[in-house]
Amino acid sequence: MDSQDKKLHDLFERMPHQQPSPQFRDTLMAKVHAEAARKERRSNIIAWSWLVVTVLLILAIGVAALQMTGTLEMSMRLPQIKFDSETIISIKSASFICAIISLLLYADYALRKRYSSKHNYRP
Repeated sequence: MDSQDKKLHDLFERMPHQQPSPQFRDTLMAKVHAEAARKERRSNIIAWSWLVVTVLLILAIGVAALQMTGTLEMSMRLPQIKFDSETIISIKSASFICAIISLLLYADYALRKRYSSKHNYRP
């Protein structure tokens, strides 16, 4: 095996050294940046798609739960809605929790994006 390595080394030594074209570096870097931008766009589209699907799923579950309990009637006329104080407190609490979760998700997204741009990190 050692003699074969020497032969290969000798053959590579005899080969003339060729310089790449002057535009090689620029072309290669443009391709690398284009690929990175494409991957980032794709990951953003996937992330936003999951967010939309999750929100729609939560809304669908909420509507289904209200329909099953008889609180929500699906009819063409708008019923007169009267809430007692406990229901109003629950709605306000759920809205507050949803707002907090949305803010935390956005803060997480912004911090991850900031970290990846500062440290050239691409998950």
